[in-house]
Amino acid sequence: MYCAEQHPEVDVLREENTRLISLLESHGIEWRLPPPPAAPPPEPEPSRLTTGQKVALFRRLFRGRSDVYPVRWESKTTGKTGYSPACANEWLAGVCDKPRIKCGDCSKRLLIPLSDSVIYNHLAGEHTVGVYPLLEDDTRHFLAVHFDEAEWRDDARAFIQSCEELGVPGPPWRFPGQARARTPGCSSPARFRPAMPVASAPPTPAIPASVPGN
Repeated sequence: MYCAEQHPEVDVLREENTRLISLLESHGIEWRLPPPPAAPPPEPEPSRLTTGQKVALFRRLFRGRSDVYPVRWESKTTGKTGYSPACANEWLAGVCDKPRIKCGDCSKRLLIPLSDSVIYNHLAGEHTVGVYPLLEDDTRHFLAVHFDEAEWRDDARAFIQSCEELGVPGPPWRFPGQARARTPGCSSPARFRPAMPVASAPPTPAIPASVPGN
């Protein structure tokens, strides 16, 4: 137990300490010890996948048609953007008649099949490609669905219910693994009409998000 009568020098030191602190602060001198530096963030664990394995993983998660793929384009004059099937003859002098003839009406169209190099360049940011998820037999490996407006919750519930009734594997917000299902989005639109009317529209490619190195 501390006793002031037995240790008077302690009180003298405390008073001197208080006086010195006041003197430093009156002159704007910081006397407190700086906080310890924050620990550096842990280094991310290096991926154990090779480049080829990463490309294969990406293609497996976003499987669609392999005989054709869409490429993103942007008009320099209007700023309009869109996706069109990749063509080996596009803008080829003496062969391509754009813009006089539209790609869909061109008899010289030569579609390019999807390849590992195309996916690699997509992940590296060289170009942006999409995927046509609907296969020729009306099946697909994944389905991207967008719900909005005020009744999006009811639409989502109707979608989940139809998936369960049609036996679509896995929750709609997850990849169904190796399974391939005939999706209600293309085979049974009538099931969604009470909550989600299906309009007739040309097929639109789903664009998978990508981050180089992932």
